[in-house]
Amino acid sequence: MDAVHAEAASHGVNARLRRVARLTVAYSEPSELQALLRAHADVIARYDLLALEPSTERAFSSACANARADVVALPLGNRLPFRRVVYTGSHTTALALRPATLAAAAANGIAIEVAYNAALLDVASRRNFFANATAVARAVGSGVGGGVSGGGAAGKAPGILLAGGRREDGARARNATELRAPYDVANLATLFGMKARSIHWSPYSRVGVVDADP
Repeated sequence: MDAVHAEAASHGVNARLRRVARLTVAYSEPSELQALLRAHADVIARYDLLALEPSTERAFSSACANARADVVALPLGNRLPFRRVVYTGSHTTALALRPATLAAAAANGIAIEVAYNAALLDVASRRNFFANATAVARAVGSGVGGGVSGGGAAGKAPGILLAGGRREDGARARNATELRAPYDVANLATLFGMKARSIHWSPYSRVGVVDADP
């Protein structure tokens, strides 16, 4: 770790580890989420991070506008149910996320999670992952006027949170072959449109250990 600390310090970044606990809530209707947040406020307060995993377009919009959320987690290895195909003249554009929706996430300091596990699994998962992750990177990078970073921050363009260790079904990674080192993840991110200059130091921008959901 001394080498990591020294390299991070040379870039003016604090590489001290901080362990936090995260709660992920999957839902399809905004009303369901609000009822859950009210009924279990005491339980949610025990966690450091609240991640929302929407499964519909309405749920996604509500997640990005929720001031209590820290992360919006999307199952990028699957076909997103709220992904649209837009026809503009002779061009066809796959559009997963609207800039206005991401602007709401930016205002609330919410990061969009890109879990890379799907890129290491079967052919269908890889195809869906790169199509969806490319749409996310394009929308975040150009839709709100900000660069892509390693995490979101209040008042800035919504960041992309690169994550591993969690499968689409919510289970943890089964073995070490489903995990990659920080620089390998950064290189993988360039394949779906993230700028190298924005991500090479993102592993040091928010160094920490996140406990998996119970």
